Amino acid sequence: MPKALIERQRNAYRAIDPEKAPVVSLVTSREYTTPVATQSAPASNPIAVTIERGNVGLIEQIAPAWRTLCDEGPCADPFFRPEWVAAYLRYIEPQANVVLVTAWRDGQLRAVLPLIEERTRFFGVPLRRWRAPTDPRSPDRSDLVHGRGDREATVAAIWHRLQAAPGWDLIDVADVPDDGAFRDLLRAAAASGYPTAERLSRQTPYVPLAGFPTLDAALAHTNAKFRANVRRRRRNLEKVAPVRLARYDTADPDLLARFFAMEAAGWKGQEGTAIACHPERQAYYAALAHEASRYGYFTLYALMCGDEPVAMHFGLTHNGRYSVPKLAYDERWHTFAPGHLLVDAILHDCFTRGLQEFDFLGSAMPWKMEWAPATRPFYHCYLFAPTPAGRAGHSVRFQLLPAGRRLRDRLRQGRLGMLAWRQPQRFEEKIHA
Repeated sequence: MPKALIERQRNAYRAIDPEKAPVVSLVTSREYTTPVATQSAPASNPIAVTIERGNVGLIEQIAPAWRTLCDEGPCADPFFRPEWVAAYLRYIEPQANVVLVTAWRDGQLRAVLPLIEERTRFFGVPLRRWRAPTDPRSPDRSDLVHGRGDREATVAAIWHRLQAAPGWDLIDVADVPDDGAFRDLLRAAAASGYPTAERLSRQTPYVPLAGFPTLDAALAHTNAKFRANVRRRRRNLEKVAPVRLARYDTADPDLLARFFAMEAAGWKGQEGTAIACHPERQAYYAALAHEASRYGYFTLYALMCGDEPVAMHFGLTHNGRYSVPKLAYDERWHTFAPGHLLVDAILHDCFTRGLQEFDFLGSAMPWKMEWAPATRPFYHCYLFAPTPAGRAGHSVRFQLLPAGRRLRDRLRQGRLGMLAWRQPQRFEEKIHA
């Protein structure tokens, strides 16, 4: 990798000091709800829901209570933590109007739903949308973050409050887990007669590691020829120089600079999709690394051939699971399949450390499925208000457009059928062209 490129990335990272990020003053308006008593929450101990509007300062104001909520277990994913959401708002959408929905019981935070408020055109329909603060270009996840033991009560209380909240035609939350609480909210809305919809947004591959006596047993599902090829390529790489796996748990500026430079040196840099191609995204990932390191779940892996990294992972190790939001490899070493060699080495390390799972994140790409025996579904959820704009948006996206596609397909099949009847030879040529 060119030293000049590494040096540029190192200097760029050093210019980003998350501790010196611009201070954002808290601008907020608050709407309180009457405490709601549900079957799971007796009237003597009700849940109170607030809706606040402001900026990233709202997130930072309740961050300690939010982290405690995540640590209870049901929503322990790093993507649900306040530092992750705050970094996105601070570096990717610093001008966003934040809407923060929170549920409280006895002064304790029991649920939180961060959203961004905007006016947009939804499939041509102008409406007011509240959406999750996630990056569609990254494998982020969203949900209604809740604690242990009162999920049903908090969902019911939040839905009761949202029905009375003005200012929205659509609540749009992408990549909700299959067992996510926001899907409960969607079902409650549908039961109340609100237009709702959801679609499968991605299938994320993962490798379970818990409960197996050896790693070979955990990987027994993989193709034997594929595993033999991985071992053969590692032996070939070891002929060049000694190969080892390096793991780093701190956001070292030099290591991050190497990762950003490696990613930018390949096809992602040529297509303009590498992190380093966008200063705000590089600042965002540098801040994420700093925060994840601060709270003990950052992991940067490097497969070293001699003193040179040939593949790297920008990873997270949290709650017994290793996941990889971003990865890169040096394309000069592509004949050795360094990406697969790194995955193999990390799987060995994760199993040795007693981790329960390797989560690839993102979509089920073929190379990931070489390793993964299963996928986990995530859903894009749409909750529409019964306003003219909300009903129009739901009708256009989930009724008119699908009907138009079905009609188009039938007309296309009809034209092909007519062509087959009138001119069989031309039809055969069209099918096999």
